[in-house]
Amino acid sequence: MSAIDPAWAGDVQFYELVFGTWPTFIVLVWMWERVLRAPLDTWRYVMITFLAAAAFWINHYFQRAPGWLWAINLYSAAFLVTYWWLGARGRARSMGWHAAVIGTAFALTFVFIGFEQLARQIVERFAVHEFWIMLVSFFGWTGTIAWMGLRHAPRQPATANSGSTNK
Repeated sequence: MSAIDPAWAGDVQFYELVFGTWPTFIVLVWMWERVLRAPLDTWRYVMITFLAAAAFWINHYFQRAPGWLWAINLYSAAFLVTYWWLGARGRARSMGWHAAVIGTAFALTFVFIGFEQLARQIVERFAVHEFWIMLVSFFGWTGTIAWMGLRHAPRQPATANSGSTNK
């Protein structure tokens, strides 16, 4: 099995990734539904968030590797194309709207990095153990999943006998 040179590793830590994903997901939903006014299926939001998080792998394992800049730039270009493909492909909208889609992809990248940096600063500046960041992330994702589930749950009409099985 080929080894990855440990000297290539970046400074990023797993808790930063975990903390960054759930608030970034919420911002992504907000951008598509409120800014672009073009809601996506939940699986598309999840896929975009997952693909955005994948840049973490490059930064974690290869940040100091020869060719890192090529790898991250190639990944960034692939992410932009995939982001547009998942959300905008086939939509009959103006060129300005499609440009705004790409703008939200850039914004999402900076938002993600910002949340990761927030987690890092909380750990490094305030000496909060990463366990607590992971715990907040667990509850953040739990709340986010519940929120998305409630938004997309089928609505049941209220009846006089709701909850009663006697007829």
